[in-house]
Amino acid sequence: SHLKKHNLQVDYHRKSTLPPVEPLTLNTCQATLYQKRQSRTLIQTRIMLLTDLSPELIQHIICLCDIETVRSIMAVAPQLQQNALAVLKPEFQKRNFGLFKSLEELEICSVAGKCSCYKAPAFARVIARDVAGIKQYLEWGLDLRHVTPCGSSLLDRIMCNYNIEMIEYLFSNGHITEEDVFTVGWHFGRVVTLGDAVVLGGYSDKAMRFVDIAGSNMVASLSKVSMFEAFRRLSAPALKRLIEVGLPLTIRKDITDNTVLHVALDNEDASAVLELILPLTLELYNETNADNETVLGRANTLTSMDAVRTLIKADGISPSSNGRRLSPLYIAASTRDVKMVLLLIKNGADPNDGRGTVEGTALHAADTMRRTLLFFYILCLAWAKDITPQYEAELDRITHVFVTNITLIDPTESRQQEEYSRLQGRLQRSTGSWDTSHPRQRLLTALRAFHRYKERNLAEAKRWRDWYKKIPKNQRSIVESTVKYTRKLNTVEHLFETNERLAQEIVKHGMQFYNISQTELDGFVKENEKQGINTDKTSVSQAMKHFVRDWADEGHDERQDAFPCVLGTLANMSRTFEHPLRVLLPGAGLGRLAHEVNALGGFEVTMNEWSMYMNLAYRYLSSVSSVNSKSFHPHIDWWSHHATTADLQRSVSFPDTLASPSVVLVEGDFTTVFAEDTGKYDVIVTLFFIDTARNLVSYFENIHRLLRPGGQWINLGPLLYGSAPFLQLSLDEIVALTEHIGFKFQETDPSCGDITIPGLTVRGKEVAYARNGKGLSKNAYQAQFWVARKN
Repeated sequence: SHLKKHNLQVDYHRKSTLPPVEPLTLNTCQATLYQKRQSRTLIQTRIMLLTDLSPELIQHIICLCDIETVRSIMAVAPQLQQNALAVLKPEFQKRNFGLFKSLEELEICSVAGKCSCYKAPAFARVIARDVAGIKQYLEWGLDLRHVTPCGSSLLDRIMCNYNIEMIEYLFSNGHITEEDVFTVGWHFGRVVTLGDAVVLGGYSDKAMRFVDIAGSNMVASLSKVSMFEAFRRLSAPALKRLIEVGLPLTIRKDITDNTVLHVALDNEDASAVLELILPLTLELYNETNADNETVLGRANTLTSMDAVRTLIKADGISPSSNGRRLSPLYIAASTRDVKMVLLLIKNGADPNDGRGTVEGTALHAADTMRRTLLFFYILCLAWAKDITPQYEAELDRITHVFVTNITLIDPTESRQQEEYSRLQGRLQRSTGSWDTSHPRQRLLTALRAFHRYKERNLAEAKRWRDWYKKIPKNQRSIVESTVKYTRKLNTVEHLFETNERLAQEIVKHGMQFYNISQTELDGFVKENEKQGINTDKTSVSQAMKHFVRDWADEGHDERQDAFPCVLGTLANMSRTFEHPLRVLLPGAGLGRLAHEVNALGGFEVTMNEWSMYMNLAYRYLSSVSSVNSKSFHPHIDWWSHHATTADLQRSVSFPDTLASPSVVLVEGDFTTVFAEDTGKYDVIVTLFFIDTARNLVSYFENIHRLLRPGGQWINLGPLLYGSAPFLQLSLDEIVALTEHIGFKFQETDPSCGDITIPGLTVRGKEVAYARNGKGLSKNAYQAQFWVARKN
């Protein structure tokens, strides 16, 4: 019945059993034949279902199939051969190709060359990659500059494929001009040169061949961005050729104001590139970028031993210099890199340089990281270098350091393992009710949101672009000529893709840490998308921005607003390393305050956080092993209150120091997850936390329960109540309620602000929160500080 429906003879298919297929149309023919996703037999079968071939369809069948497929189709579809001549003759006549008696007198390829469909986008995509084919089609009169319906010509396609061999052929045979080579229309509304495409694509061999073709014109055709990016993307031999024909070495063209030396560190062959350009860039040796890093400081941050070894040989590069950032030796010590420590000290780094996070030396860094052997190693190296230079040769032969007969039980590792075991138990599906509040479901929700970072943000960028198109065309023309708004949109879209790498790293590490399989996550994503549940873009953004607030140099001032009163109060408490005080910090976010408390010494620190977005970010942060080795663009999703576009688009590096394994994170609801810890803690610190409660009384009672008798509660934060709180209390009501529960408020240091309410000891001070340091707005609270003792 299927065959009769299409007016075909049943006998035609007796030799084979074929599945039902859809009728062939012009569009499906193009897609099927070009993409070649079907077998030749199925293509033939679909064509046989046609009873009337249109002229356009005949042209596409001939043009888009290989020779053998066309011949086999003609053998089983006589109507194709019967109708083709009538269709093709007018085509040839219009182009003075002459008349032909029958298709059998023609070469099939030649027929394809005469068809008008060679102007179609699909044909352009294929032929732009085929040098042999382009030669043949040019002989048949192919027009390289014909613009297809998609807005680009075949010449555009050729250039965008960076096909140097084809370009050499076209240029040498006069098919294209020098102007064609150096100015090319790009597909996405941009105009770039072929040189830009080759450099930004990192095609070193093609870049050198292009220099052979164009000489100094190659460099002249490059944009400033491409000139700069060449040092990041091209090989040393390719750069040498470009420098010989005029590539400048002093250009700076990225958001962080890096020199070409800084950028060369990102090159796959950084040492070779540095050896090439160092003799030519003496004036850049100790130049700093926007992050105040010298090239040596950045190399040390990236833990690039070969690059540091190359740089440190150069006369004029100071082994201790790093602008206003941490000294190279401090960074090496804080990252536990013994070989880097040795290299720097041997080449003149000062072990007494005090440029650390708290004006500490490299010895302080080693001590903070509890790396006793590293501490001793730095000390010995400094002594050997300064006191007994004759031992320097001996240091070169040190390959191993052995410490024997020491048995240690690391209490930190034990605490981490115990909590990790409890966490895995809470994450089991069988624990509690499987609903949106279940820890595993909240974890999967957060993983899905990070996984969809680029998708959600590019959708937002598209919305901005669509809004922009609503501006009248003449006004858009003014905007483009003055501020190049489209380029700004393009750049931000690219930076979202850069941030995507960080988001995917967070997902990958989270899946490993929590033992989530790809199958489980994919199934969860599929089910949520089937139900139309959207991801929480805001929570992902806030978690990532906390990298800046808690763990970047840019957040230093904000931390200085909030931390000193808390840390000062703790520092004055009596304690010993043998009997540390137990401190709990609920609502810790990414935990920088917890780590600063730990750095005071004499405290056993536990932090608590409910948000799985924050916990995923913190777990990732804890895995980072090098200072300032990660970066992203935190401000590109919010365009308000920016002084310059460069500020909006700037990158921020983190972490400025490494997370300590001594701090333990307990994930979950503060009011329930510590059910078995009554009277366990000496101090509880609540920073920007209590106003997150739906039920303030539950928070206060839980704090009181968890403290030992005489334990202290330190609070700093606003009273900005969230959504749907059960009660909203003023400050005087909070004091009265907590005193009734069993707290006695203590006197506090006047440096922590003025008394808020006469007769009470609570003090208020202005504290910034989530502020863009270079922005035009100021977000701050009159945070309330108190210390209360449990009766």
